[in-house]
Amino acid sequence: MKKITALLAIVFFSLPAFAVIMNGQECNMSETTSVTQEAQEVAIIAKCYQYFPRTIVLRKGSPARLYFTSVDRPHDIKIEGLQIRQEVGPGKIAVLDFTPQTAGTFEYTCDIYCGPGHRRMKGKIIVVEK
Repeated sequence: MKKITALLAIVFFSLPAFAVIMNGQECNMSETTSVTQEAQEVAIIAKCYQYFPRTIVLRKGSPARLYFTSVDRPHDIKIEGLQIRQEVGPGKIAVLDFTPQTAGTFEYTCDIYCGPGHRRMKGKIIVVEK
């Protein structure tokens, strides 16, 4: 939990630096996050019409907590097959608690129009057997 809190603090204190992102500058962050600790906690950041990380690996049957935030504008996350949908505004954090019960790949997308790059906002959660 302390690691996630520290990560989110770094993101929010860096918000002024991210203001230049919309002018076509660097938007790269980690592509994949695999949860290795017992508690499955992952921060998902929406910015530049992308989600970071784009791929999340979780364990079936283990409680998961996603910290969802946006850097640049209102976004949301809709996870098909897991019945999860949550909107978040810039600088806000939404906490999503769930326990994946089925192994497989579940796509997540932005479910509200957020601008010209909206269709690029995709990612996936891969749920694996323990």
